[in-house]
Amino acid sequence: MTASERGKLNKLTLKVDRPQLTEEDIKKLDAARAIVVDGGPMKHVQPGPQ
Repeated sequence: MTASERGKLNKLTLKVDRPQLTEEDIKKLDAARAIVVDGGPMKHVQPGPQ
């Protein structure tokens, strides 16, 4: 099959809707943003010089 025998798209339109966040999702994002800005509890500690 040659290129001229295959179909050709002249125009393609995609519509992508933005995701709808739930109240719980918004709370999680706000909590994560606060940790980034204000600092959060340390979970990983590297040992100092020996």
